[in-house]
Amino acid sequence: MNENINIDYDGAKILITVNGKVNEDTIFPTIKFTPKSSVLFDLNGLTLLNSCGIRGWISWLNTFSKSVSAVTFKNCNRIFIEQVNLIEGLVPAGGIIESYYIPYYCEKCDLVESELVESKNSADRTIFKNKKCQKCQGPMELDVMEEKYLKFLKKYSKK
Repeated sequence: MNENINIDYDGAKILITVNGKVNEDTIFPTIKFTPKSSVLFDLNGLTLLNSCGIRGWISWLNTFSKSVSAVTFKNCNRIFIEQVNLIEGLVPAGGIIESYYIPYYCEKCDLVESELVESKNSADRTIFKNKKCQKCQGPMELDVMEEKYLKFLKKYSKK
């Protein structure tokens, strides 16, 4: 049994939940596809994605990406988004990033916080402004360079 990657089947829908580290020790499970399978990745629990994990991940995706009708990713955290922006193949061609976390920082009290954003709402960049710190009620600022971090949207969001 794989502790990092859990697979749940619901007819032709396959939910893959990733928890913890994806590295050289990760065992990528074999998936049982049905005709017209769709895959939904939930990456909320991903804590590390290193170079060995990336290599294994891309090889694993290549074994099934042609067998599915759709590959969607949700709850993509900063770890995953930063790698997607750098490395081709972490999301297969035609794959969609449905939702992702955007990191914020409060300079006043040093709080770091992430907020889940639906990719379809990202065209309106004003959603990233005027965030208040839950701890001190001061203003929070994006903890990333907006254009660089959101680069993935051009390729992996629904048009």
